[in-house]
Amino acid sequence: MGSYDATTEVYNRLNAEWPLVQPNIPWYKWEETNPQIGADIEQLFMLVEFPGGQGEQASLGAPGDNWWKEIATFNLHMYYPAGDTADAARAALKDAAAIFRGVSENSIIYRAPFPPQPGQEGKLYGNWMSLSMSVPYEYRIRA
Repeated sequence: MGSYDATTEVYNRLNAEWPLVQPNIPWYKWEETNPQIGADIEQLFMLVEFPGGQGEQASLGAPGDNWWKEIATFNLHMYYPAGDTADAARAALKDAAAIFRGVSENSIIYRAPFPPQPGQEGKLYGNWMSLSMSVPYEYRIRA
């Protein structure tokens, strides 16, 4: 799981930018238990997952005033109705990639998103297929 501050930065960016490019596709945090997730079997939706990463010291010699960085990735899982083609999901992930690709804001640097890969089949009672895309990032903090 990403740190609280890094995940907050990602969620803030999604809250600000996602409605501008895909206003009809809701997104949810991976750990949410919202009953609306997957309720409409014809509605695409996205789950955001932070599988982990690593933290390391980035500067030396100034106790209490060093740079630290979290190097990790988050995954965007786009679910689409089983039996449909992946075209709409692929287009939505293309928009998601544009939101993050090469952006530096606040204390986070987003790298180039990986191309979408087939996700897991049959999750959520067999109604869904998914494509998944990873977005690497570096979060920096002084401490």
